[in-house]
Amino acid sequence: MEYDMEWSDSGAGSIPYCDTLTVKFLSPTEILSSKEPVTELSFSAFIDSLFGRIGGIIDNYTDGLFIVPYLLIADKPYVRAEYDLKSIKLETNSQPTQSFIGTIRYYDDVTRYLPYIDLGSQLHIDKKTTRSCGKYTFEI
Repeated sequence: MEYDMEWSDSGAGSIPYCDTLTVKFLSPTEILSSKEPVTELSFSAFIDSLFGRIGGIIDNYTDGLFIVPYLLIADKPYVRAEYDLKSIKLETNSQPTQSFIGTIRYYDDVTRYLPYIDLGSQLHIDKKTTRSCGKYTFEI
């Protein structure tokens, strides 16, 4: 019998505490919220987009099932952010896009999200990841 398990805090002791997270978007990134491109990426929008990307890859390329971590969705912290983003207008497949590059600093305890943020830095995040968009690095 196979069981799908939701993320828990049981291994959280091995994750370094993070109350300041710096995310550097290295390639143009377009993230939509309510079908509109965001110009300032709130932590909630970042995490929602990240979970969507991870879920899409797992659902489309594996036999596994990505279960959205309910505790991380239901108890999202209010995270203060400082933005240093540059807006970039691109055209891909004759469709204009509103993207950004630059740095965002998030201030609050986001430790529980670090495994997903780390995975996202390898998978990238964006609607156009197949066109080398959405690449980011992070520092704690």
